[in-house]
Amino acid sequence: MCRIAGIINPQHTRLQEDILQMRDAMQHGGPDGAGFYVDVEKGVALGHRRLSLLDLSTAGAQPMQDARARYQLVFNGELYNYAELKEELQALGYHFRSNSDTEVVLYAFIAWGTEAFHRFNAMFALAIYDTHTGILTLARDAVGIKPLYYHQAADRFLFASELRAFKALDAHWPFQKNWSIYFLAFGFIPEPLTQLQNIDALAPGSYMQINAKAQCVNTASFVHETKKISIT
Repeated sequence: MCRIAGIINPQHTRLQEDILQMRDAMQHGGPDGAGFYVDVEKGVALGHRRLSLLDLSTAGAQPMQDARARYQLVFNGELYNYAELKEELQALGYHFRSNSDTEVVLYAFIAWGTEAFHRFNAMFALAIYDTHTGILTLARDAVGIKPLYYHQAADRFLFASELRAFKALDAHWPFQKNWSIYFLAFGFIPEPLTQLQNIDALAPGSYMQINAKAQCVNTASFVHETKKISIT
């Protein structure tokens, strides 16, 4: 159900090439379309592979930007209460050009900031880039249905829906030292650990904000209380 990826690296000279490599390594998860966004000046790139569900038109393509082109969004998931939230946002004066839940996610963030995540009855992983502040916000649904992985180093920040996207940048990316022990003991690798070294899973029900220098400036939970996710 779609795939997302991104890079923050102010010193990077291969932003477009690398984001396309990361994105297209996950083509199987988004066969219906592809898009990317690059801010060369700030060293930020976003990639998206699309699996069309609600709005099959090009109006639902990603990365999706708002009418003023301030925010860029890549979204993987499904927002079950998008119709109700859309009505609420329209009452606040927001206008929509598509029938996609992605556009509702975008304007919900613009209207309510990170508090929007708590309003979502959804399974999702997303990234929203504010071109004015240079802040990238990542978020993952409360149950952790949709995966979202990240790598943070002194000079760069990477994220993606799948580990294979990181391997696309470096085929020799080292494995996490004890991954096989964890797998044999539990039958899975407990998060935030992953199979690859220095790549972690974003915790369910949380968001992370990274600045244009690839530094994490905020990490917090948006789960204020136990909340059921309903698809009915």
